Amino acid sequence: MGQPTAVLNRRPTLEMIEQEFIELVDQIESAHDAGVDVPTEVVEAFWHYFGQRGAKIDRTAAMLARLDSERALARSEAALYAKMAQRKEHAIERIKAMVLDVMRMSGTDEMKGELRRFKRVAGQPKVRVTDADFIPEEYLNPPAAPTPNLAAILRELKDGAVIPGAELEQGADFVRIYTT
Repeated sequence: MGQPTAVLNRRPTLEMIEQEFIELVDQIESAHDAGVDVPTEVVEAFWHYFGQRGAKIDRTAAMLARLDSERALARSEAALYAKMAQRKEHAIERIKAMVLDVMRMSGTDEMKGELRRFKRVAGQPKVRVTDADFIPEEYLNPPAAPTPNLAAILRELKDGAVIPGAELEQGADFVRIYTT
């Protein structure tokens, strides 16, 4: 009997390790069923399996933890950049308003620099609603469709209520990582 795959390969995949474990368990059960001692190499491979599996699980969990940290950092940076973009938008609007005020005060519609120029452009017509209650119905947007309150429905269904159009279903399994 040759050495198991997990012993020969330096960095086996989780699938290879799981398959090796199944083979080891089969060999141990066969030895017990036959009433003979489990061969030494099978026992050694069995204990080696746990070392390989543990290391692989630790590397996978470390990778997931790193990716989760990077995701959290990216989200916080996205929020930071969104705030920064908002500040830049306000600064742009303030500077444009200042330039427009200078153009109005100087009575000009255009200001030229060496490389750039500003030109005053007449605003386009837009609607200002003075009283929405008087707007005819054909000019109103349809009201937003109501959406189910999932938290309230879940609470009631868990308490045994029957709610037409809703039922409990089992959520998808997921992996939670713990530090041992």
